Amino acid sequence: MISWQKTDLATRWAIVVIGIGVLLRLVLALVNLESNDDHLSVSRVIANEGRVPMRTEMVMAYHPKLWHASVAMVWQLLPATLSGEGQIKTAQLLNALAGSGVVIIAYAFIFKRRWQIPVKLIALSLVSFNPRLIGISAQATNDSWAIFFGTAAVWLTIMFFETGRQKYFYQGMVMTVLMALTKGGGLVLFAVLISTLLVEALWWGKKRLVSQPRAVFLILLVILIFCFIVIPLTPYWSDWMAEGEFFGPRYQVEPRPFWFKQTYGDRPGVTSIYDSFFTFRIEGLLQEPMITLGNEEYPLHRTSYWSQLYGRFNFVHFERWPSSWELDTPFIRMVGRASMVLGLWPLGLFMFGIWRTGHDMIKKITRGEGLSSSTFFILLGVIAFLAAGVSYSINYRPFYAMKVIYILPVILANVYLFGEAADIFYRRIREVTRWQEVSNTVFVLLFIVHITDITILCLQLSK
Repeated sequence: MISWQKTDLATRWAIVVIGIGVLLRLVLALVNLESNDDHLSVSRVIANEGRVPMRTEMVMAYHPKLWHASVAMVWQLLPATLSGEGQIKTAQLLNALAGSGVVIIAYAFIFKRRWQIPVKLIALSLVSFNPRLIGISAQATNDSWAIFFGTAAVWLTIMFFETGRQKYFYQGMVMTVLMALTKGGGLVLFAVLISTLLVEALWWGKKRLVSQPRAVFLILLVILIFCFIVIPLTPYWSDWMAEGEFFGPRYQVEPRPFWFKQTYGDRPGVTSIYDSFFTFRIEGLLQEPMITLGNEEYPLHRTSYWSQLYGRFNFVHFERWPSSWELDTPFIRMVGRASMVLGLWPLGLFMFGIWRTGHDMIKKITRGEGLSSSTFFILLGVIAFLAAGVSYSINYRPFYAMKVIYILPVILANVYLFGEAADIFYRRIREVTRWQEVSNTVFVLLFIVHITDITILCLQLSK
């Protein structure tokens, strides 16, 4: 057992940050009764009828069923008199534990980096206090498990590429399989892993932690696991044969948008490639820090993909959904606007991290210095999940298909890119106390705003 008196100051602060994040997740899970999507109907069929529903029976039945079956099994272990509300809260507490696991894994990953202590605490706080991560951890959907398995898979796979120790690969492979058995994003993670192993197998002229024969063996192993475990236990192949889509489309596929000409469908989201993917409407987010759900009048940021991701990530009241989560008061709007402004600083560091990592990678390749497989895995993971989200929004164009939760399984990779950039910044301003104070103040204010956002949500749901 860790003695509080013997821990250093940074570890103490980390424990406080983790404790607050876990507490917020558990409290929200206990007071909430609604979710973005109805996944529990699938679990009720499994629990009550002893069968797996067909994908056409209900809206969420197209998903892989690991989460749904696990929830049904837990219900069956509890008293038969468990109420409907009790079923909901049981499922949400399972997700809150998974969400808490994400924070703990983030701590294990971040505090192994050679970053400065302030950067480590800031990076951990960004995960622990993020409103979207907390919010999704308290809803009865499969998203929290997918994020947990994805986070664990990314952490263990990075450890494998950094150390070459085989146990990390096999442990990461288990987590990747579990993610694929939970949600379709697992397919993207499989593709990223195979691509990185291919680079490891084919790249010549560098010091290796994994030999070429071993990399080839691991590629074949991953493919075999996918074919003989993932495919038989999920609906991906049957969806592909029936619909031509691995993810079993939930929404009706709409005509592809034009590059510049704007076209409008049901509940406008993606109106054109340029309008939706080459814009970031921070002014619109400040004017209207929430989504409007109607078709007639709506803020322009509703048709801007990156604006939607930014708003959904930073403000839990932004989506105004589920209905019990909706709150429109002058104070909560002020909280939303503050979150939009303060969130620009970590966003800027994250974008710099992407550029700096990619630039350094290309420079090392051109100089013949070799390629870091762990860095390649991280960068490709972020790009691949962003690209998958863009592709999904292009195919299913309404604004409610623009979901930030699709990129959260690789939150650890995003944290790495942010941390690398933040560490560079803090090292360069080491002697400039004023800049350190400004940066620290922005982050502290952002975390206060994020905690306030979630606290208000807990209070409104507890009434």
